[in-house]
Amino acid sequence: MALPRRLVSEWVTLIELDPEVRTLFVEGTRDQALLESFFRRRAPRLVVREISEIDFAGRRIESSPFCGGNRARAVAFSSVLSGAVPADQYAACLIDADCEPVHPFVTKVAPLYLTTYASAHAGYVRQELIEDVARRALNAPADSFDWDLLTEACLFAAAFRVMRYRLYPAAKPIDASALLIRKAGAVTISREEFALKFKMKNGHDVGRSAEQLLHEVLNIRAGMTGDPRKYINFHDFIAMFTYLLRLSGVLPAAFRHEHVEAVLYAAADPNELADDAIFAALAAWGA
Repeated sequence: MALPRRLVSEWVTLIELDPEVRTLFVEGTRDQALLESFFRRRAPRLVVREISEIDFAGRRIESSPFCGGNRARAVAFSSVLSGAVPADQYAACLIDADCEPVHPFVTKVAPLYLTTYASAHAGYVRQELIEDVARRALNAPADSFDWDLLTEACLFAAAFRVMRYRLYPAAKPIDASALLIRKAGAVTISREEFALKFKMKNGHDVGRSAEQLLHEVLNIRAGMTGDPRKYINFHDFIAMFTYLLRLSGVLPAAFRHEHVEAVLYAAADPNELADDAIFAALAAWGA
């Protein structure tokens, strides 16, 4: 049950008054629902709350395009906790790690955890799970989409996002699903067209040519090695997964990405996240 919004000082006092409870603040309601389900039996002393329950009235919150809104609030509250003894032992914040390529400073603020992957939900971006959801829940044929193409499109979108926030943080974004087009009877990734659309949408606000933008993005993409879940934005993944199924004729145009996301959550088992190192550490903290 959500408490009424309370001031930062009131939350610190509440945390200190109940040292047997561990309180974890997260960015949004979906993160809260996911982690409540995951920690229910693993960490009986851990309570997950949304950072919006904290009223930051009168306090300045440092923010940036890549670390704004509830994410910036979580970083700000972590900074408060780091100087509040003993509250710093009883509460912590968790934010999505996709801010790290642009703002690695946040890893130095304690007690603050960054997700193992790009976000709390990115652990669900597994080929076996997604193909099972496509077949069983969405009635997609086994060969209805190319997993490698989907993954590469998501990684390019992640690299493009990093480029945008580094060079043009005020620029208007392009929907990631615009990366995918049907050409000569097959679905493909339209990298050049995507960069051109971004340039045309922002005009003189973007000083580089589409070719120069693409060069920057490809350099960033080249550095994205290892597990793709470390980089893939979950919302971009859902949007492109949905659009790919539409282009393949599996889903009607009226079937929105919110519906696909709901189907994935219903099909996924939070226990599949048990091997996540950060979640394991938090479970031990709240056990």
